[in-house]
Amino acid sequence: MLSRLQHEQKLLNGVFNEDCTTLTISKSVVFHLSKNYPFHPPTLRIHSKEYVSYLTDWYRTLSPLLKQYNVVMDCLCCTTLTCMWSPCNTCKQMYDEYISYRDKLRLCTRLSYISKLPFDDNVGEIIASFIV
Repeated sequence: MLSRLQHEQKLLNGVFNEDCTTLTISKSVVFHLSKNYPFHPPTLRIHSKEYVSYLTDWYRTLSPLLKQYNVVMDCLCCTTLTCMWSPCNTCKQMYDEYISYRDKLRLCTRLSYISKLPFDDNVGEIIASFIV
């Protein structure tokens, strides 16, 4: 188990606390590992907020805007590694997933700027298809 934790620490360039239950990647990204890790997923916190809650909030905020431009996006929290965890998954995979979703969500927030521009809906849909 210790070798796995050391490997994950090296992959993420993170720092473990004294009892190896917290892996800090940056001020805003921290993994909390239970005693049952890797059989239970770690808890990833983004700016002190749990990862799934972070995604859920973003999804709820952006969902009406995505619908307005006919952009189909599955519920993000239902497709995370947290929900489909197995012992072969790693913190690095979860971190990479977070980065991918974060980047997509940032692009989606740009839709809010488009919705304020004086375009008709068809132009907005075309622009949205390139952004998302």
